[in-house]
Amino acid sequence: MGTSSIFRGNNDRNPLLPSDYEEQTQIVEQPVTWKTVKTDMSKYISSGGSHGSAGHIVRQAIKANGGAHRMVSSSSSSMRAARGLGGFFAGVRSNGVYTTLQQLGIQYAGKSVNDIFSHLINAISPDAKTKDDIVARQASQAALINVYEYVADNNMDFSCIDNMPVEVMDKAMKSFLTEYIWATVMKDLECRVEQYMSDVTSACEREKELKDTIEAVVDIEYDNHGSLIQDDVNEAVLALTERCLSVLEGIV
Repeated sequence: MGTSSIFRGNNDRNPLLPSDYEEQTQIVEQPVTWKTVKTDMSKYISSGGSHGSAGHIVRQAIKANGGAHRMVSSSSSSMRAARGLGGFFAGVRSNGVYTTLQQLGIQYAGKSVNDIFSHLINAISPDAKTKDDIVARQASQAALINVYEYVADNNMDFSCIDNMPVEVMDKAMKSFLTEYIWATVMKDLECRVEQYMSDVTSACEREKELKDTIEAVVDIEYDNHGSLIQDDVNEAVLALTERCLSVLEGIV
C-alpha cells in the first residue's frame, strides 16, 4: 500500500544534517590521563622539543587536572594568595603601604626591606604543606620580585610603594598567574624533565618554552580584561585565572 515506504523510506540522509553528522555523533573525546601527559612530556624532553609542542603539553596537563574550572576550584591556596596579593595592591592604592601592612598584622618599624618582604610573603601565602601551598608561595614570590625591584630602583626606600604605578602592580599580578599555571603544570611533570633530558641546557629551553606559552596567554587575557587592581579583586582574579586556563586548554 505504500505505507511500508513511510517506515522504511528511502535511505537518503536528511539534507538538513551535515554530511559528517554520523561521524560527529560517534566521536567522543577521551579523557586525558596523567600517564598520557607524562608520556608526551618524556618525548618532548628527550627529542629536544621536536616531538610535540609546549602548547600541547600545557593543554594536556590542564585537561589531566580536570579542566580549567576544576583546576581553579582545587587551587584554594593559590587563589587565596592571588586574592591576597591583589588586596594588598588595592590597599596600598587606597590607604598607603604602611597602613596596609598594619592591617595585615605586619610589624615594619625597625625592620629591613628584606624582612618586610619576607613577612609580606608569609602573610599572602602562609603555608607550605601541600603541593598547592608550595605553588602558591612560589607564585607569590615571583610576583613580589617585581615590587622588590621597584623598591631597589628607588634606593630601597620602602615608602616609595605608595607611588608605585599600577602598571607595576599589574605586572606583578601577571607574574603570579603565569607562575601559578606553570608551577601547577610542572609539579607533576618535573620528574620527566630530570629523567629524560639529554642535557641541562636543552631541558631549560623546554621549560622556558612551556612558561613562555603560558605567559603569552596571561599577557593577552589580562590586558583584554583590564587591571585587576581596579576591580573587585576576589571575583576578578578567579574569573581571569579560569579564562587563561580555558584558553590554554583550547576550549575558548
